[in-house]
Parts: sequence; C-alpha cells; structure tokens
Amino acid sequence: MKNNVKRIAILGVALVLLLTMTAGIASAATIRVVPGPGTPIQAAVNAASAGDVIFVGAGTYTENVVVNKSVSIKGAGAKTTTVQGNSNNTVFTVTASDVSITGFTIKGADNVWQSGILVSGADNVRIANNVVERNAYGVFLWDSNAASIVNNVIRYNDAPRAIWSSRIDNGTGIIVWDDGGGADLNNLIINNDMPILMTPKDTRGRI
Repeated sequence: MKNNVKRIAILGVALVLLLTMTAGIASAATIRVVPGPGTPIQAAVNAASAGDVIFVGAGTYTENVVVNKSVSIKGAGAKTTTVQGNSNNTVFTVTASDVSITGFTIKGADNVWQSGILVSGADNVRIANNVVERNAYGVFLWDSNAASIVNNVIRYNDAPRAIWSSRIDNGTGIIVWDDGGGADLNNLIINNDMPILMTPKDTRGRI
C-alpha cells in the first residue's frame, strides 16, 4: 500500500514537471525569417504573435509595413538591408507597444506628412542602429511614451515632395508630438531641414 502511494506521488510530481515544461515551450517566442525581398516583411508580421522575433535578410524591400503586434524586427544591417516606402508613403507604422526595429536603412517616404518610422499611440518602442534618410519626416513619435530612439543616423529628411495647399513643409529628423513619458533620444542627426521638433503634451495641431 505504501509503495503504491509513493508511486502515485512520484507520478504526480513528474506530471506537474512535464506540464510546466510544456507550458514553457508553448509560450516561447517564435523566430521568423524573411529570407529576401521576394518575401514581404508584412507577411511575417501578420503571421507573428506577440513576443516573436523577425529576422530580415539583406536586400531592398519596397513596402509600407504596419507593426500592430509586440514583435522585434531585425535587419541584417543598415548597410545591406533597405526598406523603402511604397508610393513614397510611411515605411514603418508602429501601433503596438513593446516593438523593436533595428538594423535597417529606412527611406523614401517623402510625400507630405509621411515618415520613415511613425510610432502612433504605442509605448516602450525601441528604434536603434538604423539609417533613416530621405523622408519627409525621419522618425515621428505621436502620443507615445517611453520610446528609445538611439544610435541611429538620421539624415537628408528634407521633404522634397511635401507640398500642400501652396506651401512647403519642412522635413524634420525627429518629431516628438504629445509624448507623455520622456523619449530617450541619442542619435546622429545631420543635414535635415530641421533636426528635431518637440512639443508639450497639451499641444494639438498639425505640423
């Protein structure tokens, strides 16, 4: 009888350990790979779950990527991995919190009010080790808290197409608009129409 009780207890402990290990494996982040420009980055984002990591292979991608999940998107390096805006519109639009974008050259969003990276209503977003160039606006933070925009080269954002209602908008390297949580900004910002524009939390309007 005692041996049976002991055996049942051991089996119970083993079952608990197995369930714990299985739960850990099920909740682990998935690594997704975009092998090259023939595979859209957007397709990998659409297939991802929160916490996944997306590695993007070298090459030039022409698309407008909407990041609406908490994922990390890692290019093969800014010298080899370029994402340019389709139809000259915003390249990356981030609407989910806890997103990371690293290792890209991001360019070509030079229509009026378009950005290399737009972060809208998302918190704890990290943009690092990118080259952001030749857009109307380089990086635009809108109503987003605790962003980390660091170690990027942000240059030549001069809005050549940004003409609206008979006026020309000035291109800007970084815009921080309605930020309530103190963005961390540490970048090389050169040769933009305006290097940086920051507005208080209660400011409203269009730039």
